[in-house]
Amino acid sequence: MTLRTLLLGVALALVCLAASGQLTYPTTDTYAGSSSPGLLDGAYATAHFSGPYGVCFDPVEGAIYVADGFNHCIRKLVNGQVTTIAGNGTSGDVDGVGQNAQFNTPTGVFFKNGFLYICDDFNSKIKRMDSLFNVLTIAGNGSADTPMDPHWRQCSINPRV
Repeated sequence: MTLRTLLLGVALALVCLAASGQLTYPTTDTYAGSSSPGLLDGAYATAHFSGPYGVCFDPVEGAIYVADGFNHCIRKLVNGQVTTIAGNGTSGDVDGVGQNAQFNTPTGVFFKNGFLYICDDFNSKIKRMDSLFNVLTIAGNGSADTPMDPHWRQCSINPRV
């Protein structure tokens, strides 16, 4: 038996299983959000997002964090509720506390050791948020066109590369 014959036999068996209903496929369900874009906190099923990009998990609290790109904010999902914890729907570049902080299309989040790290894409910066929602730029100077510098706050970050 050749490899080609074996692969054709496996393919035929899969087709037969699928046709008989014995082969099932994983399904995808909506966990949070609705089909309408927007910025609305609330229950998972009624909350609105606009361009949710990065998602990460906090295993201690059991929370999910979402970089809501087109809403320029960071959202937290826990206990059936979606809450905006940083940013306010307006693009900008402001370090601050909670909704006083501003981002320009955040596209990634990463949780480690009690800190949430945020890729502030169009500001070309990496920001860090603590458990009290204090947002601070830790890398990048806002320019994606200059070479990297060993000094974190002066370096250039181009997250789209």
